[in-house]
Amino acid sequence: MKKLYHYPAMLMLSLLAVLVLLVFEIAAFIQTVVFKPALYSEAIGRKAVINATYDDLETYFTQFSAPTGIPAEVFIDPLDKDVISDSAFQLLTDSLSYLTDKNAPKPEIKYDFKPFEDSVVGYIEDYSDRNDIIKDDSYYDLIDNTVSTGEGQIRHHLDVMMLYQLSNSSYGELLHEKSGLIRMIMLGSGGALLLIMAIMVIIDRNHPRDLPYWAGMVISVTSVILLIPCTYLNKINYFSTFFVRSPHIYLTVTGVFQTMLNMIIYFETVMLIIGLILIVLTIIIHMLYVRYRRMKHEREH
Repeated sequence: MKKLYHYPAMLMLSLLAVLVLLVFEIAAFIQTVVFKPALYSEAIGRKAVINATYDDLETYFTQFSAPTGIPAEVFIDPLDKDVISDSAFQLLTDSLSYLTDKNAPKPEIKYDFKPFEDSVVGYIEDYSDRNDIIKDDSYYDLIDNTVSTGEGQIRHHLDVMMLYQLSNSSYGELLHEKSGLIRMIMLGSGGALLLIMAIMVIIDRNHPRDLPYWAGMVISVTSVILLIPCTYLNKINYFSTFFVRSPHIYLTVTGVFQTMLNMIIYFETVMLIIGLILIVLTIIIHMLYVRYRRMKHEREH
């Protein structure tokens, strides 16, 4: 392959294009993947997070029954995995929407606590009636405290990615107010990338055979920059080393990060292959062009 035309200028523009493409890919990934519920739905389903959530609640209420004297099944029987699953995903979706959309309302937990309340209150009242317990203020305080403690645990377990908690923090308020920033960065870097490409086309307009090489180099280098750390993290199973006390949150967080890592590796591998194909295509085009010029020269002489 012969020397490329306008090499210094095209090299500098290519390096700049790599940096801009990196910013664009990261911003686009956050905007189109991280900000969408589909990623979390896949991770929650693949990691059986709802089963872990239910099991964790079952363990808690089994332990909670000892100091209260209330049988564990009074707390556990009203729990329904499907209801927990629907409520958890709805809370996650609403929290994510609030954090990524300036016009979205603040998330609220949408869970029907009535079956739980009826079960607990019904047992305590039935037990009190059978044992002639006086229903004074302390009696009703006991009911309120028991129900509120149980509901608090259910609320906590529905927030499988801690996004609801984040939404109610000062950081959540900031993210909500600045939610359009990532989109602006994505659009800005995309526009800058198109401008750089246009300048490269103008500079090399008399030698269009070189353009696939530069495009391939930009795509390949960008892909390698992202592939190296992602492949390393995947190889050492980095996210499995995270320590989170709650099993359901651990499964959700590690599942989401691992899913994101797999998506990046897959996408960047495809992009790397495309980049290499463009480079090889340039070499083939140059070889064919040189051969064509040689044959043309021989026919003329």
